[in-house]
Amino acid sequence: MTARLELCGSTVSAAGGGLLGLAVDVGPPSAKARNLIPAWTRLPHNIGGVITGTKAAARRGRRHSGYCHRRYAAAVLCSLIHPDGGGNWFALPAFIGTPRTLVQALGMSDEGQVFDIPVKVRLREGAKARRIASAHEAYVLLESADWPADQSQAHRDACGVAEDALAGHREDAEVFDAFSLAAKEPGILVESSIEDGIVPSRFYFESIVCVQPRGGSTVREVKSVNGACEVLIDWPHVKRGPYYQSAREVVHAALDGKATPDQAREAFALAGHAGILVERGI
Repeated sequence: MTARLELCGSTVSAAGGGLLGLAVDVGPPSAKARNLIPAWTRLPHNIGGVITGTKAAARRGRRHSGYCHRRYAAAVLCSLIHPDGGGNWFALPAFIGTPRTLVQALGMSDEGQVFDIPVKVRLREGAKARRIASAHEAYVLLESADWPADQSQAHRDACGVAEDALAGHREDAEVFDAFSLAAKEPGILVESSIEDGIVPSRFYFESIVCVQPRGGSTVREVKSVNGACEVLIDWPHVKRGPYYQSAREVVHAALDGKATPDQAREAFALAGHAGILVERGI
């Protein structure tokens, strides 16, 4: 049996043989499609069992590369796990991702990890805070129409980092930092101490730690675990290493109540190894 799916004018056929029998009949995008969705890309050969090509190639069963928008590729493969009672397969129109994301969605890979702590954003004034817990969720929001209209360089950088992470070339921690910076510029980032309008106690250090995250003459006083978490987002990429990773883990653990503020402060004070520590405070 072959199921068929209409996807923006393209027909998708899924043979009974499983994933390797999936053929995506998209071909070169029409002028109308290119105008509607310009970000078309050529998919690599047979990613995650997905075969793309022309209708004729699909009938011949050959594995050819064809043109398919990366968002559509995600929806196509995701549709395999959402059949209806009549044997037809339906894509989820809100599902956006990359071929690597699709493999994860079908349980074919365990590489999709969540952030140590979620990033909370509020897209509109008065709206409920939204938790972004993984590179995939960050990528979906960055690419969606919900993102504020003024897209900055930080937004473009975050898109690139998230996409690279989904392709296995970057770490989820890098996505966390890049996404947080991108959300900070338009003012949609919700501080880690705020959860849907409820402000819990801040976890203060017994003494401050003074740092210069970006060099220059600006000195920042870090007085709490929450403040340390914010500074870690702005940490110079070229100065990240084992001490940064250790500080990040301990600070996040302190926010979760799994470490003490003193432990977080000591780990954060090791910023001296990155050359940005001014003084440990008094």
